[in-house]
Amino acid sequence: MGAGQETLGPQPDSTLSPDAKAVLVDAAEVLQKCKRLARSSKIWRPSRLFGMQGYDLTPPGRQIADAMATEYFAYFETTIRILHIPSFWKAYDEFWKNPNCTKVETQLTILLVIAIGSSLQDRSDASAALPSIAQIHQWIYAAQTWLAGPLEKDRLDTAGLQVYCLLVVVRQIYSVGGDLVWMSLGSLLHRAMQLGLHYDPKHFQGMPLLKAELRRRLWYTILELLIQGSLDTAMPPRISTDEYDTEPPANIDDSDLDADTHALRPKPDNEYTDSTLQRHLVFALPPRIRIVRYLNAIKTDLSYPEAMSLSTGLNTAQRKATVALQTYSDRVSPFQRNMFDFLLRRFVVPLHSPFACEARTTPAFSYSLKACSEASLALISPEPDARFARLLDFAGGLFREGLRSANTAISLDLIIQTRTQQADGTLHRTRTVRDALKRSVVDMLERCDRRISNGETNVKSYVFLSMVLAMTEAMESAEPCEMKIAQSARDAVTHCYGILENSLGSFVTNTPTEAGFPSGGLETGYLGMDMGMDCFFSDTGFS
Repeated sequence: MGAGQETLGPQPDSTLSPDAKAVLVDAAEVLQKCKRLARSSKIWRPSRLFGMQGYDLTPPGRQIADAMATEYFAYFETTIRILHIPSFWKAYDEFWKNPNCTKVETQLTILLVIAIGSSLQDRSDASAALPSIAQIHQWIYAAQTWLAGPLEKDRLDTAGLQVYCLLVVVRQIYSVGGDLVWMSLGSLLHRAMQLGLHYDPKHFQGMPLLKAELRRRLWYTILELLIQGSLDTAMPPRISTDEYDTEPPANIDDSDLDADTHALRPKPDNEYTDSTLQRHLVFALPPRIRIVRYLNAIKTDLSYPEAMSLSTGLNTAQRKATVALQTYSDRVSPFQRNMFDFLLRRFVVPLHSPFACEARTTPAFSYSLKACSEASLALISPEPDARFARLLDFAGGLFREGLRSANTAISLDLIIQTRTQQADGTLHRTRTVRDALKRSVVDMLERCDRRISNGETNVKSYVFLSMVLAMTEAMESAEPCEMKIAQSARDAVTHCYGILENSLGSFVTNTPTEAGFPSGGLETGYLGMDMGMDCFFSDTGFS
């Protein structure tokens, strides 16, 4: 939290009523308590323990490790390709036979795989014997320390890149510097280019096919992580499609490829393989690179025709992938479909949001409002799947940011619907769409509640959604908005503080972010009390 946010509450030039100001002062005091809890929960992180010697790299028991590694390969590896499955299991078996002779990078790879697999499990089940969050943090810091060491050959090679990719994923899931991964991804991209991954392996004569395919899948995984991080941080991706010629990974199963393979025999595109999902992400990569380059460029005003053109390119790739996935639905799990959809659909929201904000006064932008709302509803209401639901209830990084942008888009749509119907005199006659949006906001509040219970310390989304709901209900009942919104902010912060206070002991080392609000604090722009839609949503980070 910046220095400008130390003092929260009404500003000197505020136009709020004295009663509303008093309520916001109460809310600001509770928010400071939330902030102190967030800070205290971070002092146990390994990087903050002065004089600590080494890290605990003890894996869980073999049975738990086997189960968690299996989870990783069944759900994550199929969309975010990093490892060669048979090679991993061979190294994994050798590790358990003689752990003292295992290379550091192999040991770290195994621990990070176990950590990612563990994120899908129900931690309320005490009998699961999962590695603790504190233990997983040890593994994360150990991997970060190893990668940050002297750039010897054991770090600057394919194995080092694999550890780096796994580390980026696990940092985001467990919210260990998850909002800083864009900087780490810059280093990862440079390492990959230093190793020549941006050149297709056909340029390197005599390269074994296994190594060539690993380089292709790693290159595109790095690009995938890079554009996701670029979207989250509003930073340029630092790569364009004319800076690499690496071909997509071949459509083959990992079992068809080993160190002795001398000829690839790719399967037809309509046949599902271990590479299918990544190949579809690769086909959808160019339009997404163009989107983040346009969104995050300096001194570039995105025109509506440009936005529609970019949107069309992404929609075409997504429809192609959706049709393809339906042809082998028996091979793809709901988790995999949800993950794939999440990685693509979240680009729609920031692309259309500037125009969605103006849809009420500029009817030509109505498609953007519709696209924003539909994409956001899909993000917050994925296909039912217990594992993916746990991920959304816990994970940080791109998962948290995807939900946050969806929350804001749906809130915008709800308020626009309510304001429009209020102006048209149809507020109490056409409730179907508005009620569905309100139910979505309530669902999102429940998810935010679970996320805070699971270790999230940033209460902004919960408070924001509470204020949106209060604002909508005030307009529906023709009540003054500012006091109802201020009271909802105070009540929401108090509720969040209660959750943080009760659960702090169980997640002292699992603290995604500090409690906070956008610059300016709990003020009229953030609360929307001036009823100016541009002010309301620009201050909440939507535009």
